[in-house]
Amino acid sequence: MHRLPTRRRRPAGRALLAFGMAAFALAACGSDDAADTTTAATEAPPATEAPAATDAPAATEPGAGEAPVVVASTSWVAAIAELAGASDVAYIAPNNIQHPPDYEPTASDLAALADADYVLMAGFEGFAEALTEASGSDAEVVNVMTSYDPAMLRTEVEKLAAMWGTEAVAAANLEAYDAGYAAEAEELQAIAEGQEHVVVAQAFAVEWVALAGLEVAGTYGPAPATPSEIADLAALEPTLIFENVHMGGGTEVAEASGAHLVELVNFPEDDLDLLAVVHDNAHEITHALEGTGHGDEGHDEGEEGHDDGHDEGAAAGGGNLRRHRVKPVRPPDCRARCWSWRSAG
Repeated sequence: MHRLPTRRRRPAGRALLAFGMAAFALAACGSDDAADTTTAATEAPPATEAPAATDAPAATEPGAGEAPVVVASTSWVAAIAELAGASDVAYIAPNNIQHPPDYEPTASDLAALADADYVLMAGFEGFAEALTEASGSDAEVVNVMTSYDPAMLRTEVEKLAAMWGTEAVAAANLEAYDAGYAAEAEELQAIAEGQEHVVVAQAFAVEWVALAGLEVAGTYGPAPATPSEIADLAALEPTLIFENVHMGGGTEVAEASGAHLVELVNFPEDDLDLLAVVHDNAHEITHALEGTGHGDEGHDEGEEGHDDGHDEGAAAGGGNLRRHRVKPVRPPDCRARCWSWRSAG
């Protein structure tokens, strides 16, 4: 299993701590039912459409005074578990590969599930079935819909918190997340106001278009776009391509249309900080809106005050979300190697 060499029991309430793995930015999500064809429409599918989450099982007590041991499929699912108040979390797929859902677990990865009280997955992972089978009868297997949208995220977090009895911690973390997300959206949308953009997005990067307050003209993926599909998207005369770096596909559309490629991530770094992902993606979109090489000085000056506002929001919410600014990693396009019908960015 890909985590710190030793897993420590930590007091409940210390949500969102850092966990082991070298960090590359990775995926985003969808479901088995996610659209896999390119569309040119005014409405795009939701960025994450994992299978409907299972009804929360009845709360269980792993042991008197002990936090439940949670094993998640990816860093995104693990981050949601921590947001919900879990304090003993590990995840299977390392986040130093481009597309974690396509990871092939080793025998030792699966054997480590024997210690788990809960096994969490989004359901679109290529190794989801193997996780379910390896979890045995002792662990509860729970589907978690991955998202950065505050409303969708709240539904999943509150479901998990009710199972674990961590409602108070989850409420504080959600308050901090909502404040941070709202601040990013407000600043980003103020920059975009008055600008006219035609946006084409990878199917699992659509949520980031909404963060900027923009509209989606067309989508591509998760299947590699055909030449005719690329031509159709280029005919829309897009100005921005919102790329999911975990799956790729946008470079061809950008080259055919002359649009600016905005590279965005969905899987958190090893700190499992969801708000850091929001911040980094907002930063990338801001640079695209302001124009490459333009407005950097002003943006950096505004960013200092912006970060202070996030810290104030987190303090007011009482949550444990940390501000961790990381530059998104841009791994090489591996669609030919790691794309699968089951997987999502």
